[in-house]
Amino acid sequence: MPPETNQISTRPPGPDPGVGPVATENTGVIDANAGHYENPDARLSTITAAVVDGGQLVPDELDVRSLPHGGRHEIIFAKLDQLLPGHTFVILNDHDPKPLRYQTEAQWPGRFAWSYLETGPLLWRVEITRAACHDLIDGLTRALARACRHLALAGQPERASQLAADGWVLLRHTHPVQAQRLDGTMHHVALLEDQTEATPQPHHREETTLPVTDRIVDVRTEIPRIRHQLIFETFASLAAGTAFVLVNDHDPKPLYYQLAAENAGEFSWDYLEEGPEVWRVRIGRLATA
Repeated sequence: MPPETNQISTRPPGPDPGVGPVATENTGVIDANAGHYENPDARLSTITAAVVDGGQLVPDELDVRSLPHGGRHEIIFAKLDQLLPGHTFVILNDHDPKPLRYQTEAQWPGRFAWSYLETGPLLWRVEITRAACHDLIDGLTRALARACRHLALAGQPERASQLAADGWVLLRHTHPVQAQRLDGTMHHVALLEDQTEATPQPHHREETTLPVTDRIVDVRTEIPRIRHQLIFETFASLAAGTAFVLVNDHDPKPLYYQLAAENAGEFSWDYLEEGPEVWRVRIGRLATA
């Protein structure tokens, strides 16, 4: 039995839109010269959906090949914005839509999964799926961040940092944007904790003779995302019984909680210098028993 097709369209009966612009008084118009829809309500007029035997929906298809280049991204972004979690649609284009993917990731990090079904040379078909769990994880991350801040304000900054670090460990590989949110929460909690203490004075620990093999990792000129990557890669490369010295422009206390959440009982943490402009911490991998 051929599939039953439901055409979702605001286009009136008339010429094939591939022949040229279709203009009517009461519907959207594709203006080939201006490169946009005069009526935004007609942006999705070319999307079709088919129902196959058993009632299973075939992914919507959005064929943008006949549309003006200037209006394609607007139409696709409108469709992406309306796509429900777990749902999919397919773009048909006359070139690789890779630039669109980069723009999508910049606007909605981690929200959509892309899969090429056909890769030219005349036709590209790309299946785009909105992750079913993305919105849930993002919402839960925001809720956890708020809870940790309230917990810190209630006088339990250490517990707040531990909870945020636990969440950060779970998210940092698969949901880096949400992990970065919790990292920001941990820095906020650290500032709250500092504000409740007496004004710190410049403090230097007694000079300790460091093993000449200790590597110096100065992250003061690195952006936050690179700092964490560099620090964790350095720690991962440590042999048991060795260490490196971290140099930072603020107290790396959030890092301590992150290491504790992911490497409990496996590292040492010794302040060598504590501000106000430079912090130096010797971080070591404990020798196995």
